[in-house]
Amino acid sequence: MMAKVEQTLTINRARILLVETSGLPEYQLTRNFYPKCGYTQVAVIPEYYDEGDDKVVFWKSLK
Repeated sequence: MMAKVEQTLTINRARILLVETSGLPEYQLTRNFYPKCGYTQVAVIPEYYDEGDDKVVFWKSLK
Protein backbone atom coordinates (compact mmCIF):
# COMPACT_ATOMS: atom_id res chain seq x y z
CA MET A 1 0.00 0.00 0.00
CA MET A 2 2.83 2.43 0.85
CA ALA A 3 4.45 1.84 -2.54
CA LYS A 4 1.17 2.65 -4.33
CA VAL A 5 0.71 5.87 -2.37
CA GLU A 6 4.31 6.91 -3.06
CA GLN A 7 3.96 6.08 -6.76
CA THR A 8 0.75 8.11 -7.05
CA LEU A 9 2.33 11.08 -5.32
CA THR A 10 5.42 10.88 -7.54
CA ILE A 11 3.23 10.89 -10.66
CA ASN A 12 1.58 14.03 -9.26
CA ARG A 13 5.02 15.63 -8.84
CA ALA A 14 5.37 15.37 -5.07
CA ARG A 15 8.99 15.59 -3.93
CA ILE A 16 8.71 14.38 -0.35
CA LEU A 17 6.29 12.59 1.91
CA LEU A 18 5.81 13.29 5.61
CA VAL A 19 3.99 10.85 7.85
CA GLU A 20 3.21 11.22 11.51
CA THR A 21 2.23 9.00 14.40
CA SER A 22 1.90 9.06 18.13
CA GLY A 23 4.78 8.58 20.54
CA LEU A 24 2.69 6.43 22.87
CA PRO A 25 4.02 2.91 23.57
CA GLU A 26 1.10 1.27 21.74
CA TYR A 27 2.31 2.92 18.50
CA GLN A 28 5.81 1.41 18.68
CA LEU A 29 5.05 -1.04 15.86
CA THR A 30 4.00 1.89 13.68
CA ARG A 31 7.19 3.79 14.52
CA ASN A 32 9.20 0.68 13.60
CA PHE A 33 7.30 0.25 10.32
CA TYR A 34 8.17 3.56 8.68
CA PRO A 35 11.99 3.17 8.77
CA LYS A 36 11.56 -0.26 7.17
CA CYS A 37 9.84 1.57 4.29
CA GLY A 38 12.74 3.99 3.89
CA TYR A 39 11.49 6.83 6.10
CA THR A 40 13.72 8.83 8.43
CA GLN A 41 12.49 10.16 11.74
CA VAL A 42 12.95 13.93 11.56
CA ALA A 43 11.00 15.36 14.47
CA VAL A 44 9.37 14.73 17.79
CA ILE A 45 6.95 17.38 18.98
CA PRO A 46 6.42 16.90 22.72
CA GLU A 47 2.86 16.58 24.00
CA TYR A 48 1.37 17.48 20.61
CA TYR A 49 -1.68 15.25 20.85
CA ASP A 50 -2.07 15.32 24.62
CA GLU A 51 -0.02 15.41 27.80
CA GLY A 52 2.53 12.62 27.44
CA ASP A 53 1.56 11.95 23.81
CA ASP A 54 4.20 13.25 21.40
CA LYS A 55 3.89 13.58 17.64
CA VAL A 56 6.63 11.66 15.79
CA VAL A 57 7.28 12.77 12.20
CA PHE A 58 8.98 10.71 9.47
CA TRP A 59 10.27 11.97 6.09
CA LYS A 60 11.05 10.32 2.77
CA SER A 61 12.30 11.73 -0.53
CA LEU A 62 10.22 10.60 -3.49
CA LYS A 63 12.95 11.48 -6.02
